[in-house]
Amino acid sequence: MVSRLVRAEDTAARLAPEVFALALPATRGAAARLTAERIAAVIGCTAFDAGPERPPFVVEFEVGSAELQPGESPASLLERASAAVGAA
Repeated sequence: MVSRLVRAEDTAARLAPEVFALALPATRGAAARLTAERIAAVIGCTAFDAGPERPPFVVEFEVGSAELQPGESPASLLERASAAVGAA
């Protein structure tokens, strides 16, 4: 679902069962965070089927963001974004 909520030039990836990353090229840090929060809000308003005889469930996100710095590796960027989870 995340991949359908981003632009064609963006990239969404699932890093772990409950961890997603978005790469938003040419998007500054504050705008990227706002975009991630909007995506989380859309998904948070969606009830997902849990299977027969089970109630639907909703998903909650904690958002962290970081802007790529010159010469920074993708791994370092992900670490900074992870450290920012929950920060406003």
